[in-house]
Amino acid sequence: MTESSTIVKHYARPNLAADILKHVGKDRPEAMDFSFCDEFHIGGRRATEYLAGKLEIAKGMRVLDIGSGLGGPARTIAALTGAHVTGIDLTPDYVAAAEALSDACGLSGLTEFKVGDACDLPFDDGAFPAAYTIHVAMNIADKARFYAETARVVAPGGMFGLYDILGGGFMKYPLPWAPSSQCSHLVTIDELRGMLEDAGFEILEAESRHELALAALARAGQGGGPQLVLGPDWEIRMNNLFDCLMEGHCAPWQVICRRLECIRHSG
Repeated sequence: MTESSTIVKHYARPNLAADILKHVGKDRPEAMDFSFCDEFHIGGRRATEYLAGKLEIAKGMRVLDIGSGLGGPARTIAALTGAHVTGIDLTPDYVAAAEALSDACGLSGLTEFKVGDACDLPFDDGAFPAAYTIHVAMNIADKARFYAETARVVAPGGMFGLYDILGGGFMKYPLPWAPSSQCSHLVTIDELRGMLEDAGFEILEAESRHELALAALARAGQGGGPQLVLGPDWEIRMNNLFDCLMEGHCAPWQVICRRLECIRHSG
């Protein structure tokens, strides 16, 4: 089994949109009604809003969400800014659920979702004035290619924001993003800086959100989101992540970059 297929199998959740809509229990749900599970990253919707506020997103702008999951951040940013957000994700079940949830809350006109690989983006060079990725790179081994592809599709001078878990210490599995170390690939902040700069980004700011993580995960069992998204072993996964954070083996970081006008290619 390839790493990609292992990741897809890990995240696969058939009929997820139907389960979420049943849990919400409204004939006409709003985007915020899904935030208990579709913003399933540390800090949830507030973390998305904080990231979006750094990216200079304007109404009508084309924005790329790399690793869009259930589409929660895409809907949040579209609703806040009026931008058109395209999401791409490796997992077909997530893409189908994202489309269904956007349609249910009336945001299908501002969001669209495609199945695809973050390391081989199906978009033209410079297609997006802004892009972001949230809790995705932990699953990607070839980060140099990932960030190079991101730089390729972001317009010169455009913004790129990432919010991911970084670390270099011992990790206890299973975790929310990985059943084992086979598809978990964490790097340190210094390693990340080097890869982003090599890809063609200027780093504007980098911020550890460790304290936010500890506070957010202490409340993570509320609302039913972990059970729906992670499955029956959700408590083990969440407790392992909390332990790793408490012991200082990992932490979420937010990094804001600008794509250089000219990328120097080595070799």
